[in-house]
Parts: sequence; structure tokens; C-alpha cells
Amino acid sequence: MHYINLKNNRGFKWHKNNNTYVKGFAYTNENKLLEDKLLSDYFLNIEDIEDFEDRLNSLNGLFTVVSIQNDTLYIAVDKLRVFPIFYTIKDEQIYISDIIFELKNNNKINDLAVAELLNCRFANKKYTIFDNIFQVQSGELLVFNNGHLDNKIYKNYITDKVEDGNFKTYQDKFLNVLDNITQRAISFANGRTIVVPLSGGYDSRLIVSMLKKYNYENVICYTYGRRDSSEVKISNKVAKEIGFKWIFVEYNEKTVPKNYISDEKFLEYVDYASNGVSIPHIQDYFAVKYMHDNGMLPDDSIFMPGHSGDLIGGSNLSVPKSTKDTIIKNIMKKQYILNNIRMNDMKNITLKHLEHYNIPENFYYSVDDNYNISERQAKFIVNSCRVYELFGYKFYLPLWDNEIYELFKMMPVELKENLYLYNKTIIDKLFTPLNIDFLKKQEIPKGSFVFKIRELLKYIIKTYFPTQIKNKIIEKSYKDNNNYTLISEPMKNDIDIEFPSTNINGILGYWYINKRVKSL
Repeated sequence: MHYINLKNNRGFKWHKNNNTYVKGFAYTNENKLLEDKLLSDYFLNIEDIEDFEDRLNSLNGLFTVVSIQNDTLYIAVDKLRVFPIFYTIKDEQIYISDIIFELKNNNKINDLAVAELLNCRFANKKYTIFDNIFQVQSGELLVFNNGHLDNKIYKNYITDKVEDGNFKTYQDKFLNVLDNITQRAISFANGRTIVVPLSGGYDSRLIVSMLKKYNYENVICYTYGRRDSSEVKISNKVAKEIGFKWIFVEYNEKTVPKNYISDEKFLEYVDYASNGVSIPHIQDYFAVKYMHDNGMLPDDSIFMPGHSGDLIGGSNLSVPKSTKDTIIKNIMKKQYILNNIRMNDMKNITLKHLEHYNIPENFYYSVDDNYNISERQAKFIVNSCRVYELFGYKFYLPLWDNEIYELFKMMPVELKENLYLYNKTIIDKLFTPLNIDFLKKQEIPKGSFVFKIRELLKYIIKTYFPTQIKNKIIEKSYKDNNNYTLISEPMKNDIDIEFPSTNINGILGYWYINKRVKSL
């Protein structure tokens, strides 16, 4: 017997049909949209694990499926585990839930997973902060029968080859893909209000550019933070130029009250978004709550954030000719940034991400990208969409469409370095014609002398400086464009921790573990 307990029905809701549970949506290879009954029907009469894998690889969307067929339990999440599933096995029985605390039964806290969360925002691979409770990983399928569990990663970003093509060839392909993914996004929205979190960067600007190109007028953009920040100024200019409605939510003591950490809705969000795997992404929470509470958005609005065009475009790209050692160092340097807890253990955990990949070293950059996608993106960045669900809204992620994912996965690495093709294409072909080619804050090019010196100084400060001096340096050099100190200070004071207020995620991690996990 299988025990299934699925309760999260905010925004997207579970649909049950003949012992098959589905949540979310997907497009078929024929571009047919499957939701609810159509999606559940798609998974009926699964023959075996190979058939299950084939069906999953033919879908393009955000979905989770749990299906019982002939005493065999089939479970899978999409490539980003957008709708998480947890499981534990006791006495050859499997227990399934989308809420980790529904499975907790005197389970001890997994100290190593907690250390991961405090270091890099999330617990890695299948683990959670509780012993013997596991999560279905990004792009993973599970098959359980007669007390035996089989699992397989059916979709990832690792490659051992690229497809030939020059800049012009791939630029044309990219523009064609953007047309296709926009048409799918518009089809899904089906006239409903699309809400875009519009920053000063390029990814969200790409979303509104494509919506404008296809004359989808029912769009609301919003930005939050300090009124005088460059992000706010650029997003306002973009929305005005395109002609979309723009809402600004200023982060001040009214929208981010000092006592927010005792607010029931906020605590509900923390537990819902964290779910025993990651720290919650809370920056958008106050803006979405403000718009929802003040009736600024229709109830059936579809949020459409720009996650995560820059990563697909190449922003995470490691040195193309990387070794296992350099990839481990890159992952440690980029992800384990909040604390320095049990770092030898953290390095060993990272090593496990690489031990099964038998690919040429000149393709190891894709292992680094895959780690970022399956761990940081899935469990922290994309997990930020929980805030939309909390208030009853659905969401759509155009820049995680399979078509753009596969295009850049197979693209020659030189076209992705420093976001070369991605940025040049969207600026020249989309932003300039719409007169919205405002430059975002320029970053120092990777590999340049100035970049290397800056990284060396950061390493020296992080490794050798006393904590008190290090914190002062961080505080002084940080420009709080979004007034995040309003968020971090109440938590910092609540747990009396000596962290710079700029380290909002570090503070949040300790607050979550001490004030929520240990109290539940």
C-alpha cells in the first residue's frame, strides 16, 4: 500500500484522476497544452520505467506527477522540481507528501543538510534537513514496487557535444525560439493579466519586449525597493516606453513593518517556501503582499518572471577547459558564500556531484551549469515563485522553456562566454527597436585583470580577516538599492547574531532553523 498526502493547492492545484495526481501544465511535442484531466490522462497506462521516461521527455512545462498503476508507484517532477515532492520509506512502504512536515515523525535533524542550507541556501541532491526524508530531485523520476525503489535523472543540462554553427546561425535560431516560447506563454495566459517583476536587468525586460512584440496588452509590471535606485529608474523608463502599466512598491517601514516576523501570513510563507530544503526567497514577498492586499491585481493573474535567462545565456559559465578540481573550486566559490561551516564536508558533497560524469574535460563547464540549475536555481531562485502561489496566483517561466534550454545546452561555448550571443541579440534585435536599450549596471568582464584582482581581494578578506573587520568592510561597500536591511534587521535582532545586515540570506538561514524548524 502506498500512502499519498498531497495538500498544497495554492495557485496551481492538484488534479486526481484514476489514482493519478498531477499538478501544473505541459505542452506536448505537437504544442498541445495539457492541464488537469488532459495531463492526468497523459500518464494513464504506464507500462514500465522506460515508457514513463519517454512520456516525461516528451513534455515541456512545469509539472509534477504521482501515479499508482498495478501496485507500482510512479513519481516525477520537471527539470526544476517546481512543485516539490517528499518521500520516506518505512517497513517497505513509501509515504509521499508535498509538505515535508506531514512526513516528520520524530525524525532527527540532519545536521549536515542544515550546514549546507546555512552555507549555500539549500540542502543538496535528494537530502532535506530531516534524516530519512528525501526530496525528488530536479528532472528525476522514481518507481516504487514491492518495497524496491528505482530512480533516474531523466533530464539535465550536462552535455558532451555541441552543434556546429556561427553567430548568425545561432542568433537566428535564438530569435525563432523566442517567438515560439512567447506564443506558448501567451497561449497559456489566454487573455489573463500577465504580471512581470520588472528589474533594471535584461531578463525581465526580454519578457516585456516579447509580449509587446506580440501585442499582448494585458500586462502589469511592478518594481520594488528604494525610490532613488537605478533599478527602479530603469524599470520605470522601460514600462513607460513600451506602454505597460507600472506599479512601484516602495520598501519602507509601512510596507516592511518592524514586527513582520510575527505576522501569521509571513510565517505561513516561510514554512511553505522553505519546506525543509531551502531558505525562503523573501525579497518579493512584501511587494506581492502589498499589491494583493490592495486589490491591484486580478485574482486570475499569471506572474511571469525572467528566471533565469542570464544563466541559460552563459553568466555562470566556468572556464571552458575545466578539470574536476577547478569545477569543484568554482562551485564552492560561487555557492558556499553565506558561512564557512564544515567546509571539508561541503567539498566532499560537491565532489559527489561530479563523480558519475564520464565526459571530456572541455565539457565540464556543463556540469557546473547543471549544478547551478538543479540546486541553486531550482531550490532558491525558481522556488521564489512560492510567493505567487501563497496569494493564489499561477506563474509561467518562459525562459525555462525546453526549447531555449536545449538550444543553449548544445551551443558552442564561445557564443555563451560573457553572455555574448544572449545579450547582443536581445539588445540589438529587441531592445533597440523598442527604444529600451538602457544599459544595466556594467559588470567587470570575467577573466580581466581587474576582475581577478577583485576576486583575490574578496578571497583574502573572506579567508583571513577577523569577522568584525570583515563585516564592517561588507557593510560599508554594500549599496542597499532595495532597502533589504529593513528585512534583515528584525531577524538579526530576534536571534542576536553577529552578521552584517547586508547578509540577508545568512541571517535568514539562522533565523529559519532556530525560530521555525526547531520550534515545529
